[in-house]
Amino acid sequence: MFPGLLISIILSFNSTHCATDLIKNLHGPIEKNPFEIKKPSGPPFSVGDTFSFWAFDLTSMPPEQIQVPATCRGVGEHCYVFVDDEEWGVHMDSSDVAEIIYRFDRATLADSTRGIFEMDSTYFGAPPNLDGDPRIVIFYYDMGSFAGNVFDGYFDPLNELPDSIAFPVYGYHSNEMEMFYMSCYPGQPASHSRLSVLSHEFEHMIHWNHDQDEESWVDEGCAEYAMVLYGLPDPITGFYNNPDNDLTSWNNQWDDYIKTMLFFTYLSEHYGGPSTLTAVVADTLNGIAGIDDVLENLGLGVTFRDVFRNWVTANFLDDDSLYGYTTFNLPPFHLSGDHTSYPVGPVNTSVNHWAADYISFSNGTDTLTITFDGSENALFGARVLILGAETTVVDIPLD
Repeated sequence: MFPGLLISIILSFNSTHCATDLIKNLHGPIEKNPFEIKKPSGPPFSVGDTFSFWAFDLTSMPPEQIQVPATCRGVGEHCYVFVDDEEWGVHMDSSDVAEIIYRFDRATLADSTRGIFEMDSTYFGAPPNLDGDPRIVIFYYDMGSFAGNVFDGYFDPLNELPDSIAFPVYGYHSNEMEMFYMSCYPGQPASHSRLSVLSHEFEHMIHWNHDQDEESWVDEGCAEYAMVLYGLPDPITGFYNNPDNDLTSWNNQWDDYIKTMLFFTYLSEHYGGPSTLTAVVADTLNGIAGIDDVLENLGLGVTFRDVFRNWVTANFLDDDSLYGYTTFNLPPFHLSGDHTSYPVGPVNTSVNHWAADYISFSNGTDTLTITFDGSENALFGARVLILGAETTVVDIPLD
């Protein structure tokens, strides 16, 4: 007899706001230039200085590169804030610039003692400085939208190359400076939701500095965790209704952001803290191999597969043990099957690589026997969660 509710997990092991991956796919991975960009002699940017930035018009696909005249509207300890001249006084003003500089330099929503620059640099590593100027340009313009997708920001590593290399080799121009792009419309550029995205884009810059060809799901997951650290992560919607979604596959969908945010938050909470993510960013191996390398080097005694198995369990249980989060309170995850009478089956179904199906069995009066017959061309895991007065987690060995 099985009391209460029994959940069987079958695992397979194998609206967009960030345009970084989209831009990266236009020109492919950008390797570091072995020589620093040679900037014209003269002082750093000052308020009132003008510059015509190469940027992408995201109203068409593939995006076209355009030049956007802009003016420096603020200088902080770690940043310059440039604003598209056509947007100044329309969608941005001096109060927006002051708030952006304050949050980048001084305080985040979660930590009043340090800003985005120090927060991301502490948890993910040092940003690049190939232009010889320690300040980073934050450029605000109207990026446009496409097919209902509104973009909040992006980092383009092409700007880390001299234009004399960027255009002949990649077909796109470089601004020859550390910078990232932020949207000033729609939305409020100095709102916490947009500033949280600013921390997301800064992580992309840092990640590129340490690993230029990291897999998108890892880079985006770490950038999502930067939003957690800022204090305003993306809302957990979508993914919990479709957990049969390959963690390691990146398709620029909203669910991709949420699943990777949850995974890297879980990794940080239960396996070494944020320093584990620092090591992931610094590790030059990519994807699963990089995470396995970090887990081994830190002596944590687990592999990516172990963490994945516990993570999908935590997504369903979300309790106070290994199988839960301290950062989030998760909504109930979708059941792919809910059985209350027996016998059941056979049931033919599928599960994606590095994804999970949750199947419920309840109202049983006798011993429950589960038979699993998976493809010989794939690796599977099966775990049973017995939910009663206490929760018991049991791994089912598969031949």
